[in-house]
Amino acid sequence: MPRKNVNCDECRKEIRGEEIAYFSDAEKDLDFCSEESKEFLEFGLTSSDYFYYRWLKNSKQLTPQQVLGNEQQLREEYNKTHRGWLEKYYPNKEEYIPSIYLNQQLEGVLDCRKYKGLKKIFISTQVERSKLKIIKGSCKYGNETFETKIIPCISAQYYLNQNYPKDGTCVRKNEIYKLDNFGKKREQITKLNISGEGSEGDLDLSDFTDLEELDCHDNYLTNLNLNNFIKNNNLNTSDLTIFSPMRNLKRLEIGNHNKNKIRAGIYNRIEGSCKPLKDLNRLERLNINNTDTNSGWEYLPDSLKYFYYDT
Repeated sequence: MPRKNVNCDECRKEIRGEEIAYFSDAEKDLDFCSEESKEFLEFGLTSSDYFYYRWLKNSKQLTPQQVLGNEQQLREEYNKTHRGWLEKYYPNKEEYIPSIYLNQQLEGVLDCRKYKGLKKIFISTQVERSKLKIIKGSCKYGNETFETKIIPCISAQYYLNQNYPKDGTCVRKNEIYKLDNFGKKREQITKLNISGEGSEGDLDLSDFTDLEELDCHDNYLTNLNLNNFIKNNNLNTSDLTIFSPMRNLKRLEIGNHNKNKIRAGIYNRIEGSCKPLKDLNRLERLNINNTDTNSGWEYLPDSLKYFYYDT
């Protein structure tokens, strides 16, 4: 699209006030004149669509008129690009985003430099890493700045079997929170912490028959057999019946609070009534924030001291 010789000051007066400063920068970077900015804005784009705007003009070489009628299809195509994917699922670079979970095949360059609180980027086993170059972000600890770590995800069951062999004893030393399960069989372990390991997929813990506390938050689990502390995962739709056999359970956190994961469709899908928890007479803490659990409050055990529920 050739640059038009227009009076930019006159055009700017007609553009929505809050967009002017942002698109002034866009004009410098992308060789847009204000008349072109005005045309795109009139078709419903905002300053948050900056890179989408750029992609339409430079990559697709489309005018606003050509976008009309094809916007949904173009949006879907753009969301499959690295820039579009970041904008859709992790749009606010100024907020605290400790991790990014890449579970969609992208190609080209994924530029994360503007994310200043980014500790880790988890790469799903579904993603072919060789097709993508990642420019890391950073995070600060005190006065020091560290580069973002890139961590390939692993099968949750594989991780468990390697560290807590089914027919052997725990080989894991120096566990966090001063846990010491080294040398114990699965049925002897009462406290288990496998949080933040980049595990994904299904996890079977049915051999851990004496568990009182389980922490596996901030992984990417989709199905879990026997569970207690599983917030911010990706469990498929279920109700609370799966927790009924766990009579020794003291703490159950299945809520969702990470809005970036929720935006990306990664969250625990728990629905229905609290009735299945009625016989958990040692339960002291329950968190079902942002789930679809919506009834059966009268069945909650008297032992409960802390209850977190929000929609």
